[in-house]
Amino acid sequence: MEIDLKADLTLRENLNLLYNKRKKLKVKLERLKEIIKKTEDELRSAKKHEHEKEEEKKEMIKRASRDKKWFEKFHWFFTSQNKLAIGGRDAQQNDILYSKYFEDDDLFFHADIKGASAVILKKGTTADKKELEETAQFTGCYSKAWASGFATIDVYALRKEQVSKHATGGYVAKGGFVLKGERKWFRNVELKLTLFSKKTDGVDVLNVFPGDLDVTPRIIITPGKKKKGEVAKKVSKILNVDADDVIMALPGPSEFKIII
Repeated sequence: MEIDLKADLTLRENLNLLYNKRKKLKVKLERLKEIIKKTEDELRSAKKHEHEKEEEKKEMIKRASRDKKWFEKFHWFFTSQNKLAIGGRDAQQNDILYSKYFEDDDLFFHADIKGASAVILKKGTTADKKELEETAQFTGCYSKAWASGFATIDVYALRKEQVSKHATGGYVAKGGFVLKGERKWFRNVELKLTLFSKKTDGVDVLNVFPGDLDVTPRIIITPGKKKKGEVAKKVSKILNVDADDVIMALPGPSEFKIII
C-alpha cells in the first residue's frame, strides 16, 4: 500500500493528516454500510409486501369461488352441540324461514321488541338448556334492542304449532306472525357476540357465536357507537375474512374487544 507524504510537513504532521483521513474514511464506510443495510431492508420489505399482496389476491379468488352454504344468506350460528340456528335479516327472510325451513321439531325464537329477527333453532325440541340460552342470546342480539343501545332484552321461544301466518280476517303482514299458547321466556338476555374465523373449503370464513367463546383470535362485540364500516375494517384484517361478510353479521353500531 502506498502512502503519500507531504514534504513540507513534519513526520508528526503527516501522521496527523493520515489519521484524520482514516477517521473520515471510517465514517464514510459506516455510512455506506448503513445505506446498504437500509437498501437491503427495503428490498426485503418490498418482496414481503409483494408476497402478501399476492397471497391476499389468491385468498380473494378463493373466497369468490367458494360455494356458500344455503344458510349463509341468513344470520346463522352453530350451538355448542352443533345445532344450526338461522335468523332472518329482514321481514322477507323472516317469512322465508317460516315457509321453507321451519319444521315440526324446530323452535321459533323472537325478541320481545318490535323489529327483530325471527330465529329458527333446527331440532330445537331436543336442544339442552345451554343451547336454548345460546339461541335466545343470538336472537336478542339481532333485534332493534342492539341499535337502541340496550344491554339486555327478553326473548321467548315457541313450538311450530304455536306460530302461524294466518289471522282471523286475513293474512298477516310481511315478517309478522300470529303467536298462541304459553311462551318459554328467557329474561334479561345479554347482548354480546363473539366473531371468529374458521377454515371452510380452504378459506377463512366468518363465524358468529352468542356470548363469549374460548377461541383465538376472537373479537367480542357489544352495542356501541362505532359504525359498521369502522368495525368491519378492523375485524376483517384480524380474522382474515371478507369485510362485507362482517358488515352483514354486525347487528348495528358496536364496541369491540380484541382477544389474540
